[in-house]
Amino acid sequence: LCDQLREKSKSGEVRRTHIILVAEGAVDNSGNHINCSEVQKVLIEQMKMDVRVTVLGHVQRGGNTSAFDRILEDLSDSTQTLKHW
Repeated sequence: LCDQLREKSKSGEVRRTHIILVAEGAVDNSGNHINCSEVQKVLIEQMKMDVRVTVLGHVQRGGNTSAFDRILEDLSDSTQTLKHW
């Protein structure tokens, strides 16, 4: 993950934010379970990034969608899903 973020940076792609999704049950190459706090720790230590963790279930809500919700949905096309670390 860190290598991919570095490559994007070196290629001239300038982004202020990244959205990284960690699935429940995610495992590393050795088969060890990983979670959001571990990914957060690695990004802080290796990339010197400001990292915030949000649990999707904590922010889901009912009601009508807002303009922000629609924009966020469009932006989610550019997210990277962490399958293997």
